[in-house]
Amino acid sequence: MVAVATKKVSVTLNAEVLAKAREVARFRGMSLSAWLSEAAARTARIDEGRRDMEEYQKEFGAFTDDERRVAREALRIVVLNDD
Repeated sequence: MVAVATKKVSVTLNAEVLAKAREVARFRGMSLSAWLSEAAARTARIDEGRRDMEEYQKEFGAFTDDERRVAREALRIVVLNDD
């Protein structure tokens, strides 16, 4: 296992969100910190992808309806692992 650098931070969360996060982390057998780190990394990747798509469309124009349909189908296959 590769050591990963960590940094301790203080955050403020909505009480209901915190309760749900703790519950899900326990369900997955993870510490709250590990679960929050994973969730933050996943959200950052999604937001980076959105930013990249916006920049692409600014340079090359908006995606066509057909391009959006193909992308939705590809995402359905990836998310559902359903050929």
